[in-house]
Amino acid sequence: MTGSPTALVIGSGFGGLAAALRLKTKGYEVTIVERQPDLGGRARVFRRNGFVYDAGPTVVTAPFLLDELFKLFNRNPEDYLKIVPVEPWYRFRFNDGETFDYGGTVEGTLDEIERLSPEDRDGYLNLVQESRRIFEKGFSELAHIPFHRWGTMLRQVPALLKLRSYRSVYQMVSAHLKDERLRQAFSIQPLLVGGNPFTTTSIYSLIHYLERKWGVHFAMGGTGAIVAGLEKLLREEGVQIKTNATVTKIVTQQRRVTGVELGNSGEVLPADLVVCNADPPFVYEHLLDFPQRKRWSNWRLRQLRYSMGLFVLYFGTTRQYPGVAHHTITMGPRYKELLSDIFHKKHLAEDMSLYLHRPTATDPTMAPAGCDTFYVLSPVPNNLSGINWEEVGPRYRDAVVRELERTLLPGLSECITEDFFVTPNYFEQELLTRHGTGFSIQPLFTQSANFRFHNKSEEVDGLYFVGAGTHPGAGMPGVLSSAKVLDQLIPSVSNNTTPHRALKKTSSSRTKSETQTHAAVLAYHGKSFHWAGRLLPQSQFNDASLLYAFCRHVDDLADEASDPREAKIRLDQLRQDLWSEKPKQPLNQAFRQLMADQQLEQCWVEDLIEGVLSDLGEVCLQTQEELICYAYRVAGTVGLMMAQVLGCRDTHALAFATDLGIAMQLTNIARDVHEDAQRGRLYIPQQWLGENPVSAVQLVEGNQEARQVAETAVERLLDLAELYYRSGYQGMRYLPMRVRLGILTARALYRAIGDEIYPEPRIIWERRARVSMSRKCRLTITSLFKFLFDTQTWPVGKPQQHEPQLHQHLNCVRVS
Repeated sequence: MTGSPTALVIGSGFGGLAAALRLKTKGYEVTIVERQPDLGGRARVFRRNGFVYDAGPTVVTAPFLLDELFKLFNRNPEDYLKIVPVEPWYRFRFNDGETFDYGGTVEGTLDEIERLSPEDRDGYLNLVQESRRIFEKGFSELAHIPFHRWGTMLRQVPALLKLRSYRSVYQMVSAHLKDERLRQAFSIQPLLVGGNPFTTTSIYSLIHYLERKWGVHFAMGGTGAIVAGLEKLLREEGVQIKTNATVTKIVTQQRRVTGVELGNSGEVLPADLVVCNADPPFVYEHLLDFPQRKRWSNWRLRQLRYSMGLFVLYFGTTRQYPGVAHHTITMGPRYKELLSDIFHKKHLAEDMSLYLHRPTATDPTMAPAGCDTFYVLSPVPNNLSGINWEEVGPRYRDAVVRELERTLLPGLSECITEDFFVTPNYFEQELLTRHGTGFSIQPLFTQSANFRFHNKSEEVDGLYFVGAGTHPGAGMPGVLSSAKVLDQLIPSVSNNTTPHRALKKTSSSRTKSETQTHAAVLAYHGKSFHWAGRLLPQSQFNDASLLYAFCRHVDDLADEASDPREAKIRLDQLRQDLWSEKPKQPLNQAFRQLMADQQLEQCWVEDLIEGVLSDLGEVCLQTQEELICYAYRVAGTVGLMMAQVLGCRDTHALAFATDLGIAMQLTNIARDVHEDAQRGRLYIPQQWLGENPVSAVQLVEGNQEARQVAETAVERLLDLAELYYRSGYQGMRYLPMRVRLGILTARALYRAIGDEIYPEPRIIWERRARVSMSRKCRLTITSLFKFLFDTQTWPVGKPQQHEPQLHQHLNCVRVS
């Protein structure tokens, strides 16, 4: 035993196999538990007297997702499986007898379109381009991103609206193509992931460009050969595999996963985390050992809209059909009406549209010599229909054979052999999908991304989901990407480190008394920050309070000293203790731990202390460059450290965080001109004060000419601050959603101090400008609306470019 944390994967579909491999690379001891005697889930294999039948997925797109799994272990995918392109990708046979070969080059597709509907040639090119734009957002950017937080969804709203994702796939296709046959051919993709083209959000039209980008492929030996290749890799890497083992309960303690219980033996397998490649509705209703679920109650599960069922007939033929393509789709006389029967009315219609798979078109070894292997799939209502498949199944099988014989396989009834079929009952009883669905829940807009089952369970800690029912959805690229999402949710671990501990990155060694002391310092000295800080999560508020308390302590060491010499001695002693192996002062101990936990750079702290040292004695800045450099040292550094404390790890954010700190310091300077002058400090640059020098003494003594010049300079100071406030606002997009409202509010409150001064700068001689309680409330509400609706604060589009001139004089800045 290595002592590494343990991970259990329930189910061995492609999502489960990929998740097991990814967890193994993270240092977990992984066990796969599969209730069937073989691996694969929907992708298992049936064999009958030399005929090899892939049970489920047959269309391989985005093969790079498979390659990635082997490359995680520095293996060559070609040593484990052979994937070859298929052309045409699909052959459509329409009800009028016309055919359409789709796939290969764009030019080849255009030639086929020209043959059927010349006026749709340009429309197809436009369709490809729109599908590309949706693909770039929906797949390239979002397929591997977790959506368990509302903020992630909100950030996508502008892009989704721009892409008009509220349209259905059929509506989008119809906007470009006029021929109804082509509309059917290019809108049918949602059926590959369990959706109705007339209700599925057009975001799923990305499938079209996904096929166009990587093509359609087939694994020699069938899809089962992919499962076999992954199983070989799993065993080589030491992943344990338990087959014929049905999980009947996910064991929890205080809403944390502790293991699973096997029904056939009663054995309990302990685990630090569990990944379910099972149908989420079934898991929540039957496997969790408590009834009070926060989000996925039984009532909520009943309200979901479930995908269609599947009737699949597997058969061989004692002759070959060389004219039949690898993938063929036959369209019946009705399209929208048939789909309505299936999805809405739950009625088994007499007419049908079929998908026919002939793997022997590419790999003849999947059937005896001179024979062909087939499976034909018919979308049918799921088991909410109440259809008695024991009775209806044989009759429906005969109807399917007759339809194939009429359209594609003449003489089929004379040569069919080794045939059998599965119905929605198989999916419900063997694959344990709710209502016998083929693809879990439908890919509606209201059941996608954040609205879909989350990859990280909301109900219990340590429970995760992959597969068709969770984000990003069904289909081989979807379920493989769902395992990729786990890379961002589950941390890598070392021996003797549980994943739950690894997930938390806080300075937990602080006592409650210390935390309260830090918060009290913030409440007394930084009322605006304290107000806004209450909008932060508690852990971030505690860390931010500690950061503020430390910075305040540094400032007080200088301000409370009797003379500059004593202040310098105090700051040197602080440095010596802070950077020692084991600091003696409790505040320094806590801050050093915060630095380690939140990756704060030592140079930022040193710049802060250097800024405070520059305050010792009389201060009289000469230029704007000196002003900005000073503001960076005493406040821009705090912005850098605060960004880290709040969980922002994007290096693009650092320049914007610096600017927000500088803006706030410039506001401080404008507010405190009189108070600073009483201490012999004048931060307004002399170059702004005209030809005659202005001294702090003149301002304190009430020299009207000096004060008027200073008031004009304060306006200029606040104008300069506004440039930095705007830049700081542009950087809000980089903050985690959970802290963004707090920082938006802090910015608004501090900026409002300048708003109090700007119309009447003379108030700086009379009182300290403050923001009233009523205005704080109004500004907080305004910040909330900006948080929700201002797309400038959402991370959409390209990363925001920082204005370089704002830092042109800051040679001292170290932000990377």
